[in-house]
Amino acid sequence: MQPRTTARSLRVGRRCMADRHGLRSRHGLSLVEVVAASAILAMALAALGQQVFLGYKASVRSDLQAEAAIRCQTAVNTLRASNYKGLPIRLRSFADDRRWLWSASLSSVDRFPGLQQLEIRVHRSGDQASSEWSLVRLVRTEPLRSGSSSGGLQ
Repeated sequence: MQPRTTARSLRVGRRCMADRHGLRSRHGLSLVEVVAASAILAMALAALGQQVFLGYKASVRSDLQAEAAIRCQTAVNTLRASNYKGLPIRLRSFADDRRWLWSASLSSVDRFPGLQQLEIRVHRSGDQASSEWSLVRLVRTEPLRSGSSSGGLQ
C-alpha cells in the first residue's frame, strides 16, 4: 500500500529536500546588512576625517603663533640694536618673509619713571591662515647716568 500524499507532506518534504542541498541555509550576508554596515563605516570614517582636519588646523595655528612670538622677539632685538630710534614703525616687513609685517610703538608709563612701554605687533596674512601676535615690554630708552645715585660700587 502506498502512503497517502497530502499538501502538508509535500511542503515538509520539499523543505527537507531544500535543507539537505543547502539552498535554504544562510551562509552569507544579505544586501540590507551590507548597506547598513557600509553606512556605519562611512559615518565612522567621516567623524575620523573631521577630527584629523581639526587637528591639522590646530597644528597650523600653533605653528603660526610660535613663529609670530619669535618674530616679535626679533623685532624687539632689532629696535634694541638701534636704541629705539625711528619709532613709531608702521607695517614694516621682515627681510626673510614678506608675508610677515610688524609695527612698533613707544608710550610713557606713569608708574615707572625712566621706562617706556614698547608694543610690538606682528601680523601674517596668507593663503592658508592668518596670525597676529603682540608683545609688550618695558624698556629703558635713555642710557643710565653714572654718578653717586647709581647704587653701584665706585
